[in-house]
Amino acid sequence: MRINYSGRLLIVVIMMCCFVGVCGEVLGQTIDYFDLKRVEKMPRGMSVRIKTQSWLVLHSEFGDWMLDGMKAYQQKEIKRYPLIVVKNRTNRRKGHTIKGELKHGWIYGLNRGDTNWKRKLEFLKKCLAEGGWIDAKIKRDGKRLTGKYEEGKLLVVVEMLGERDTKADADEYCKRISEMEEKYPYVMFVYCTMPLTKERDEKNLQRNMFNREVRLFCKKRDKLLFDVADIQSRTPKGERVTFLWDGEPYHRMYSSYAHSDGKLNEDGRKVLAKGWYAVAWAAAERERKFVKKSER
Repeated sequence: MRINYSGRLLIVVIMMCCFVGVCGEVLGQTIDYFDLKRVEKMPRGMSVRIKTQSWLVLHSEFGDWMLDGMKAYQQKEIKRYPLIVVKNRTNRRKGHTIKGELKHGWIYGLNRGDTNWKRKLEFLKKCLAEGGWIDAKIKRDGKRLTGKYEEGKLLVVVEMLGERDTKADADEYCKRISEMEEKYPYVMFVYCTMPLTKERDEKNLQRNMFNREVRLFCKKRDKLLFDVADIQSRTPKGERVTFLWDGEPYHRMYSSYAHSDGKLNEDGRKVLAKGWYAVAWAAAERERKFVKKSER
């Protein structure tokens, strides 16, 4: 059977439409600067949903600054920003075990210091396997944890690399987090871009390259990404802050978000806390999507 030109063109168009339709289902969700505005007008119903979440966040000094911003928001208006920060410092051997029950509305921040980036990922793996966090979730939410998520029973896990992890391999970071997602399908994992600094140097270039790879991975694999670097590298009006390297523009932190020593100041902490609530909002929406799918 011969197919004329018009027939071939029709087949190509149909195939392209099918391809776009399939690809449309595999777009990740990135939370960046453009998601900040809606947090200021967060509806009461979404605040209630966010209050049912539990967060386990492994971080270093940079994470401490962000958690301080979260505390400031919670003190500002607890009904709209309900997450309570509980900080813990760990020696990476004994400090990873949950103490007591897993509580709704709590962010458990584990400062595991600025060790080697590979050890940070190993610590997260050990934390989930031996720290009692999964058992605490099962004890609280019941043993029926067979699917993705169950409404109102969300444990969100974040491994936040620091600005000093410039030697980190983006492929390895994504692979390791993805493996843990497969092992614990009822836990929601949030990927993060690497924080930037104000400098126009090679280390900031390395951070940019890491972030590009993580963004691409999350977009292709339908992951939830907290784009810390994007928020850092824009002014309050949304203007991009860059530096040139070999004639190419790369992102750097907006200088008014940090003290002279590079530490996040109050404005920098608050803008990232606002981004965090945008991620919590996105997590609640993704949870609902998976719950609806499981009910079909």
